[in-house]
Amino acid sequence: MGPPPLPSNEPSGPQSTILLPAFEWYYAFPETSPENFIPSLPALLDCLIDKLLDDPLTECDFFNHLAMLILYLYEYSPDVKRRSFAEELKYDHRQFHYDRSSGMSAGLPFIRHQRKIRDALRNGTYQLCDCSADRNNEELFTGKVLARLRALNSSPFSAAVYEAEKTEDEEGEDTEDSDKN
Repeated sequence: MGPPPLPSNEPSGPQSTILLPAFEWYYAFPETSPENFIPSLPALLDCLIDKLLDDPLTECDFFNHLAMLILYLYEYSPDVKRRSFAEELKYDHRQFHYDRSSGMSAGLPFIRHQRKIRDALRNGTYQLCDCSADRNNEELFTGKVLARLRALNSSPFSAAVYEAEKTEDEEGEDTEDSDKN
């Protein structure tokens, strides 16, 4: 059994762009300076976090795209990866940053948790800390769960299995060729 087929290079279908008014992103564009047309990284992340935490928790494409934008910044932006980046964010988004930096998994449980934390910060009933949840909470820290699942269901298409089967096939061909000679 070989590897799965390669993904198609064909376009996935028609693409569209949705432009939303800036006020829906909680960002006020400066009126005088054209250089500030693009928001700073902290301002962009603040707007995305606000929108994510304010929107209803639905499995719609817009919600998923919004979550992906935030995850992308946390995964690929060296500045956002810095723990000290929290100081550049709004006060009520700092715990979101600390929690993502502590290894909390992103997903609906995380977003529900962050809404409660943000509301408590705004009400003055919560103090910032390194991590707002017990690290043994597998709903928010899914790394251990995923490792157990991977151990139970080793993929027949893993690179190691593929290479081992390929080597076995090549060795089998070599012995067939030597038998013919």
